[in-house]
Amino acid sequence: MIIKRIKTFLFVTLLFFSTFYGSIFVLFPFVFCIKLSPNIWRFIADRAVAFWLTLPAALSIIIMNHRTRLDWMFLWNALYKINPWLLVTEKISLKEPLKNYIGIGWAMQCAGYLFLHRDFKTDQKNMELAIEYYSKSGNNYQILLFPEGTDKGKSATDKSNEFARKKGLPQYDNVLHPRTTGFEHMISTMKKYNYISSIYDVTVGYDEITQSEIDLIISGKIPKFIHFDVKRYNIKDFVIDEKKQIFSSKDSCIIKSSPGDYLKKLWADKEQKLEKFYQQKNISKRCFLADSLDDIIHDNKYIMGEPETVTTSPFYFKLCGIFIAFLLFLSTLFGSIFMLWPFTFLIVIYPSLWRRFADILVGLWFLFPAGLLELCYGIKFTATGDLISHKTPAIIIMNHRTRLDWLFFWNVLYRMDPILLTTEKIILKFFLKLIPGAGYSMCCNAFIFLKRTFLKDQASIDTILTYYRDTQNPYQILLFPEGTDKDDLGVARSNAYAEKFGLEKYEYVLHPRTTGFIHIVKKLRELNYIDFIYDVTVGYADKIVQGEDDIVKLGVFPKNIHFNVQKISIEDIGESDEEIEKWLKVKWEEKEKKLKEFYSNDDPNLRTFHKNDKTTNHFILTNHAKREMVMTIVFWILMVCSIFYLMITYIPFVIFFCSGFLFFTFCQIFAGGIEFIMPKFVKSIDNYNTERKNLKT
Repeated sequence: MIIKRIKTFLFVTLLFFSTFYGSIFVLFPFVFCIKLSPNIWRFIADRAVAFWLTLPAALSIIIMNHRTRLDWMFLWNALYKINPWLLVTEKISLKEPLKNYIGIGWAMQCAGYLFLHRDFKTDQKNMELAIEYYSKSGNNYQILLFPEGTDKGKSATDKSNEFARKKGLPQYDNVLHPRTTGFEHMISTMKKYNYISSIYDVTVGYDEITQSEIDLIISGKIPKFIHFDVKRYNIKDFVIDEKKQIFSSKDSCIIKSSPGDYLKKLWADKEQKLEKFYQQKNISKRCFLADSLDDIIHDNKYIMGEPETVTTSPFYFKLCGIFIAFLLFLSTLFGSIFMLWPFTFLIVIYPSLWRRFADILVGLWFLFPAGLLELCYGIKFTATGDLISHKTPAIIIMNHRTRLDWLFFWNVLYRMDPILLTTEKIILKFFLKLIPGAGYSMCCNAFIFLKRTFLKDQASIDTILTYYRDTQNPYQILLFPEGTDKDDLGVARSNAYAEKFGLEKYEYVLHPRTTGFIHIVKKLRELNYIDFIYDVTVGYADKIVQGEDDIVKLGVFPKNIHFNVQKISIEDIGESDEEIEKWLKVKWEEKEKKLKEFYSNDDPNLRTFHKNDKTTNHFILTNHAKREMVMTIVFWILMVCSIFYLMITYIPFVIFFCSGFLFFTFCQIFAGGIEFIMPKFVKSIDNYNTERKNLKT
């Protein structure tokens, strides 16, 4: 309990000083813009306050039950999950005394929040001035209003029940009776300035109640489970006449009522919704009905099929993307030169130790971007199906929806077995090995790079596959049989191929290229270095981010990614070219059907590869794994910062860096890459059948 109180005290103290110093040192220097350039002031103030909280959304009013005095603060997390930009465009109506708080009150005034005295004559004018100001600013804001007027404390509950008895209304257990006058005036004023397109009805439910900021400081308790349910109503579906009557234009029989009566109906529904919510005694299982969720950003409903490819993003996202890309680039560059290059002498004198060292170090780096995606960007990974074993050599085949599939797949491997990050090998396009840093590391890790001309690639494939066998390490080789990602050009080529050979045009996958796959399977069989093939299907539930360059240009990632794994014994696949080709094509037909079913659900939150299947494996990220991710992120960031500091401080480190850079460059020029030097120093295993039996026993 003491620790909780200390944490809460530090939390509140940090909030106070951040708002105090932020309002003085960040906002105050720009107050002159209020007069000289109001638009610039609005731009600066909105974003400064939003960054403290962390595509313009629709003009709207958000109404919400006021269970605690902290509801508005918790709502920021929900808004950030929906779209971080909402932190910029949300405006809150609050009690007037809050504007006088040192620091946070000043910041809220600069943000243009609406402060109410709870005296309608006074507030009426303030509302009109605020809406007029929002309208003239040219920005689309969402105004958060608590129609109950106050939080649901004991005193407020008693007053609400007394009001209900006087008016002959039902007494509510989970909400207060709403005050309708302010809501009616707000709607009519926003309508007057043509500043409303939607009404969002938000319902909040808690696992435990922390009633106020004072209780937060005293008890140190913060709710662990907070649920928000959002229901959107398009203002176009309603007509508001001069008498402030509102009725639904969708109803076949038009029923008129005042906005106040309409609000009362919403609150009656909210009471029933919360009653069902709290009937569930198991706190972890409490939830609102999924079909009531709406997206605050989009006016259109979710549609079946693949989500749209992201092409734009806010400027703040782009800055984050540039920073993350630069951090990853430096980590691979410094890691390959300062951590891999000094040990390359082991390639000659102790090849097996080099192989193990390089596998572990590169696998440790794989966990770095995986951790950033999981913990910093909040991507939800769902991995189902069969476990991939790190103990047996195998091929992993996957549909290539985006050029980032292999990156996201590391999170799945880490969920299944962290060792898989050290035993996975990837077949990639040739140009990737030329990237300084990342290319050096991938070459040291013995990835296979293809020029996508089989006659040129065959020798390289055979050399590296034989090297895998000779190291006596069981590797899992990730291969994309489609040969390229599913972009517009890839789809056009796949459709042209289908037309030429009278095949079905696929909607969710590309037709696989069979020549390379057949050769790899036959070569691995010849080497007795394959036990299984893992068929992986990836689906993106919410959005598509097509390539690596989008990380820099857009700084966005999908938020909901699903992987399904099917394990197939190599004994179940025929040995002739025709049988292997037929097997692969059948698998891609099945993959097309699987993805079609996956995208058939129009709600991205409900898309899954296994519907109502309790027998399939679900691989989750444990708390221990999260701690390992955090430690890995800290390690690589400290490594980058330390080496960067040493390079700008000490000349010997610059000389060392240049030497390593030249080493990898010479390897590329004179040997085709360090991955072709390593096999020359590994003893060939002629009788691998005997060796594998000895290893297994």
